Amino acid sequence: MKDRIKVRQGDLYDSLKKGEKFEVIFWNTPFGFVDKGNISDLEKSVYDPGYKSTERFIKEAKNHLKSKGKLLIGFSSILGKLELIKKFVKEAGFNLQLLFEAESEEIYPVKFEIFEVQ
Repeated sequence: MKDRIKVRQGDLYDSLKKGEKFEVIFWNTPFGFVDKGNISDLEKSVYDPGYKSTERFIKEAKNHLKSKGKLLIGFSSILGKLELIKKFVKEAGFNLQLLFEAESEEIYPVKFEIFEVQ
């Protein structure tokens, strides 16, 4: 799969080359919502303060997707605020569709979903 999959590390789209576009972009977002902005890097793996990074991920996606490209978002509507994701998707001129969901088998059930943004 090395010839078909590219992995980049950086602040959202900052590590991409100019004009580089993809068929699929996926991010398992830190879907926990907090208002405070000053959190540790460890907390950022679970929380996205004000969903600022998630909003940027959605709204800047058109610049990095091929014409029929797909944006996929890993999320949990039980732990996160799906209404904000829907708002960002609408403002970006996309539609949101649930592709997959699974519930965890932990003491406190958590539902994990993958959404496609078209």
